[in-house]
Amino acid sequence: MSRTVMILGVGVNQVPLIERAKQVGLRVHGVSVPGPYPGIELVDEFHAVDATDTEGVLQLARRLRIDGIASTGTDVCVPTLAHVAEALGLPGVPVPVAETFSSKIRFRRFLEQAGLPGPLYAEGERWTAVASEVRRWQRPVVFKPEDSSGSRGIAVLRDWDANRAAAMFDDAQQYSRTGRVCVEEFIEGVEVTGDGFIADSAAQFVMLTHRRMNGLLVRGHCLPPNIGPADQRRVLDALAACCEALGYAAGSIDFDAIVAPQRVVMIEMAARNGGNGIPQLIQCGTGVDLMQLILSRSLDGAIEPPAPTPLRGCGTYVFGSDVGGTLAHVASLASLAEQVPEVVDLRMARAVGDRVEPLIHNANQIGYAVFRCDDADQYDTLCARIDRALELEVVAA
Repeated sequence: MSRTVMILGVGVNQVPLIERAKQVGLRVHGVSVPGPYPGIELVDEFHAVDATDTEGVLQLARRLRIDGIASTGTDVCVPTLAHVAEALGLPGVPVPVAETFSSKIRFRRFLEQAGLPGPLYAEGERWTAVASEVRRWQRPVVFKPEDSSGSRGIAVLRDWDANRAAAMFDDAQQYSRTGRVCVEEFIEGVEVTGDGFIADSAAQFVMLTHRRMNGLLVRGHCLPPNIGPADQRRVLDALAACCEALGYAAGSIDFDAIVAPQRVVMIEMAARNGGNGIPQLIQCGTGVDLMQLILSRSLDGAIEPPAPTPLRGCGTYVFGSDVGGTLAHVASLASLAEQVPEVVDLRMARAVGDRVEPLIHNANQIGYAVFRCDDADQYDTLCARIDRALELEVVAA
């Protein structure tokens, strides 16, 4: 009888994990609220249960007698994954780690209590409760919902304006399930993203990527990273310090860090692997299949460290629409690769005929492309070529 794995989420970020599980002969149960998600048609059984409903998912997992539980590319279901794994005696993330990483406020408190570098921060459910403290800081400051991802609700205030600050706080609060907002100082430096696996609270296989931004919107990532070997070592040391202090010994890791001359600041950490095509980027650049490692970890506990491989340059490009409406046309992978031969993969979050919203945060993406990029200076040029070749058409409504 096939072993069974429960995958939390069936969106574009989970599709490669679902596909890999099917390829290795696993029976896949997908769990999510219903919606226009591409993974629904790929799983063996789809269960319309909110992946943040810990008790509901646990009852389902018990009934299905699953052999493992996994996810990737999203923060919101990691606490559920941790609680279910603990209750069923399956490999998973320790509950305190999952709950700390999944809350921006708890993570800030953890850094402060552990004596690790972090920004000044204030948190609360009302702007009036934090306004006087925030006003004393140097600008810019950043407003973040406590528990959302994909850049939703994040805003930067560069010059003091009490009315704009209050509006930014209220907007961030709309994306927070707890109603709490974290306001923190903006850290100047070079931003990098890391993704992979840790063992013994240190990097077992972690790749650092150059995170490409358009304001606060993640445009994509590329390899190799945009920092030298010495700074890469500083980042991995900061990662190990955080994992050791929190007691996170082994498993998936995804993080954003700011590399400044005097310190490396962990901005966000997650006990899962990344979205926006980061695992596919890493596979393109190194040959390492993070999806297989996730499955091995969730079913058997331990994973073998991948063999080092030469790094080749590559990138991802997240695309979407400037307007809301119905997706009427987008090029196929074959058509895209014919016009831009560097493209190796195309993943769609929405299908033709689906409703799409303006790309104001990464949850509204239509999809992403993965491409070879031997020269980092060509990243913008390649993205522009991909954008034209996609022939994206949205009928505004």
